[in-house]
Amino acid sequence: MRACLATLTPMGWAPTNANSPRFFGLDPAAKYLYAATADEDFGPPGEKSTDTIVQFSVEADGSLKPTGQVIKTSSPCSIVFANI
Repeated sequence: MRACLATLTPMGWAPTNANSPRFFGLDPAAKYLYAATADEDFGPPGEKSTDTIVQFSVEADGSLKPTGQVIKTSSPCSIVFANI
């Protein structure tokens, strides 16, 4: 097995419109990134968008683009993809 060293380089920010994104996950095909957010009383009350999962498409250049899909849920803490 050959080891490969690589470095990630930040290329920008993709806002979730929440104060505390807590977990990120790529779907198995790496076409979408999902961000789980839970604000847990952080930030000003008027800025809260609590307990959501926000979907972004992963563009050809690796940048993230909001799809507009926002799922309101109860305190998401992780995202898991399963083959069934």
